[in-house]
Amino acid sequence: MRETFVTLATGLMGIGKSYITEQMVRAYAKAHPKRSILIFDPNFEESWNKFPAIHFDIMEIQRAKKEEAKKGIRIVTQSEKNLKKLPPGIFIIAPFTVYKEPMNQPQMLLTMVTICTNYRGGMCLLEDVNKYTISFEKTEIQSAFKAIRHSSVDYIIHLQSLNPIRPVIFEATRLIRMHYDGFDLYKIKEKISQYFTICRIAQIIINTKYRKGEEITRKYPNWEQNPKLKQVVNAYKRLFIWVFTKDEYITGVKKEDFILACNEYLTESPSEYKPQLQKILFLQNRKSPTLNDHNEARANWIREHWRYYR
Repeated sequence: MRETFVTLATGLMGIGKSYITEQMVRAYAKAHPKRSILIFDPNFEESWNKFPAIHFDIMEIQRAKKEEAKKGIRIVTQSEKNLKKLPPGIFIIAPFTVYKEPMNQPQMLLTMVTICTNYRGGMCLLEDVNKYTISFEKTEIQSAFKAIRHSSVDYIIHLQSLNPIRPVIFEATRLIRMHYDGFDLYKIKEKISQYFTICRIAQIIINTKYRKGEEITRKYPNWEQNPKLKQVVNAYKRLFIWVFTKDEYITGVKKEDFILACNEYLTESPSEYKPQLQKILFLQNRKSPTLNDHNEARANWIREHWRYYR
């Protein structure tokens, strides 16, 4: 059984995540005609609600969980069995109970956990996870994501930011598609320490482009009526970058943008290039660095981290 491939797609609502993911889903279906694709979208967006829904009774699963707790035995529901034997094609789990009422947050969360625990051998899209959980600290979530590692399922998980992510999720993640999210990545620096630098550089590039798009919309209030201007604004504000976490590199950016982002990162985190600066001073037998020393140290840091760029 092959290893699970997890892709995180982060960004605010309306920034273009679903549009890009729909292209990925259709490409996957074409490349793997014998595999199933399962989508759980708590918002029931038009992008996904056009696909057939499987029978999934969240209330049946809730009742089974209560019985399990009482009797101490595992009860497999029909809804769970349905997840284990999906035929080829694209299917959704509609975010409603069998009584056509919208699922509440605990029911949505249980749906996600049930999918991770039971679905096998295809692709799964978990849309807008922030809708029903603000943190992946809960034991059942962490256990579910530990279970997916060898499930032979390729996951795409949509988040409004990386804020709810915890190490167990990052350990399973191989690719992040970063859109603009407006989130301060420094708030979770310790939680994503191994990947913080590369993610922050990518975020700086995205933020810079997004601000350029915002500047145009402020300067030209009627920008949406100008097709060329609209195209430029969308290109800036809907920019996304691929971050390969395991291999530690980013794609989808220009070399000059990467260098500018590295310099901005070093400005906000000057301790990063302290080893390079100390080496320069040691080799020249000096104690006090000059501006040129700082510039040289920053340039050396960028050269040493050029592996981040492809």
